[in-house]
Amino acid sequence: MKKKTAEQIKQSAAELKIVLGCFPTLKALALAIGEDYTVLQAWFKNGVPTHYCPTLEKLSKGKARCENLDPTTEWGVLRNSPI
Repeated sequence: MKKKTAEQIKQSAAELKIVLGCFPTLKALALAIGEDYTVLQAWFKNGVPTHYCPTLEKLSKGKARCENLDPTTEWGVLRNSPI
C-alpha cells in the first residue's frame, strides 16, 4: 500500500465532502457503509481506504470519483478490465 502525500489526503478529503453532501449527517453516511462515524472522521486526516471508494462513488451517484477519493490506486486499469 502506498503512503498518501499531504496533497493526496487533501484531495481525498475534498471528495469525501462531496459524498457527505449526499447525506444529512456524517453518522448517516457511516451507517450507510456500516462503519462508526469516528472512522470516517479519521479519513479526513488520513485519506479514504481504497476498498471503500467504489461504495462511496455509488452512494454519491458518481458525484465523487474513486480516482479522487484514493489517488494512489490505478483506477483506470480497474475500470478498463473485463469482468
